[in-house]
Amino acid sequence: MEKFNDNNFCLILAGGKGKRLWPVSRENMPKQFLDFFSVGKTLLQQTYERMTKIVSPENILIATNRDFVSIVAVPKANILGEPVNRNTAPSVAWATCRVLHRNKDARLVVVPSDQMIMEEGNFEKDIQAGLDWVGMNDGLLTMGVKPTRPEPGYGY
Repeated sequence: MEKFNDNNFCLILAGGKGKRLWPVSRENMPKQFLDFFSVGKTLLQQTYERMTKIVSPENILIATNRDFVSIVAVPKANILGEPVNRNTAPSVAWATCRVLHRNKDARLVVVPSDQMIMEEGNFEKDIQAGLDWVGMNDGLLTMGVKPTRPEPGYGY
């Protein structure tokens, strides 16, 4: 079994309402809790499993709306039930504080729960390289996907 770097942490953001995908996604069952691609796993489950190849499962945290805590299928110690919905930045800030209380040398990767990754090997390699870079530098690294078309729903 591969040994993980104990300083690596992952935050999966799973608190959204999935309003852009209504009516498929509903208020009581947003997209991250749906088997959107008919593969037998929810988007959140797929993201969690993908990240367990990079980060030790005990270092993977899921930030979600407190109304959804009961449907997140990971150990309760790994769930951050947000007391109020304040969107991405406050969620990441709150989780970062929680992670730094556990490990002052933590290297944190933040991912959405609804990613579709086609080339998982390349994704794993890129995330690991990013975590290594963060571990050697005093800085913040932002990684993204080059858009293929304008999409105002995502801010570009």
